[in-house]
Amino acid sequence: MELTLKEIGSFILVLSRILSLIATYPLFGSKLLPTQAKVGLAFFLALSIYPIVDIQYNFNNLIQFIGYMTIEVIIGIIISYSVSILLYSLSFVGDLIDYQNSFIVAREFDPFFFVPMSITGEIFFVTFLLIFIYIGGLSFSFYTIAQSFKWINPYNIHLLNDNVLVYVIKLITLFFVIGFKLSAPILSALIVTTIILSIIARTVPQINIFIVGIPLKVGISLVFSIFSLPIIKFIFESAWNNMEDMIVNILKHI
Repeated sequence: MELTLKEIGSFILVLSRILSLIATYPLFGSKLLPTQAKVGLAFFLALSIYPIVDIQYNFNNLIQFIGYMTIEVIIGIIISYSVSILLYSLSFVGDLIDYQNSFIVAREFDPFFFVPMSITGEIFFVTFLLIFIYIGGLSFSFYTIAQSFKWINPYNIHLLNDNVLVYVIKLITLFFVIGFKLSAPILSALIVTTIILSIIARTVPQINIFIVGIPLKVGISLVFSIFSLPIIKFIFESAWNNMEDMIVNILKHI
């Protein structure tokens, strides 16, 4: 069976969407994962998806082909960041907590993305990345990328229409709402501790609050992090269930 030039070009465009998703996805986007592995995974996924979606792009010259490739890359990045925004909110949670327990000065080097990250944020990110895979986040990502070829018409794309902007604003708002909800139990305990230490500093000035307060707040944050995990896990799963519908609506209205 001979492949035509348009069939090869269509496969490359499908590969472009999948490769851009994998390159920016938290689990596969790490620099620790070799580029060859990312390209290989994208290639085999494209081989699996291409016969199913049965999509053919009509391009007559190289300029049209590059235009379609640019669109596919943008769509892949949109899907990746839409699915991953819940995980990125965990870094925000870690910063909120570490500002209170004084860990913010001890930022560590994130081996996933080679950028500095708060200690609590790194712990939360790795822990909930495993939970994200367990509750079906990874399989939903692959399902979304396959279905996106049916939902999104490459010849009629409106990235800035009203429906898409509404859902994008909701998604960004959800990022901060989830961040505050996830950090609420630990943050509340640390704020109460800070108030109590302030009262003690006023009533008993002989006590060195800086020496006593920092280890105390670190200990309280660790204890509340452990005991709050079931609550945080429940909030995380509920938020993910809401985000699944939101992501589908974004892609259907592009």
